[in-house]
Amino acid sequence: MGEAELLQRLRLAEPPVIARAEKGVLVLDLRTVDPAEFPLVTGAFRTAVRGG
Repeated sequence: MGEAELLQRLRLAEPPVIARAEKGVLVLDLRTVDPAEFPLVTGAFRTAVRGG
């Protein structure tokens, strides 16, 4: 899967995860995420990577 597809899947996830690609690396700015929400972000990422 390409970076554009992964970024799209993350944006469409529940909850949406906004990320960007820099020089071929996926970047998440976790300063904007409450630590209590880390499991939600992790779950959304796993689902996006698996193609769900």
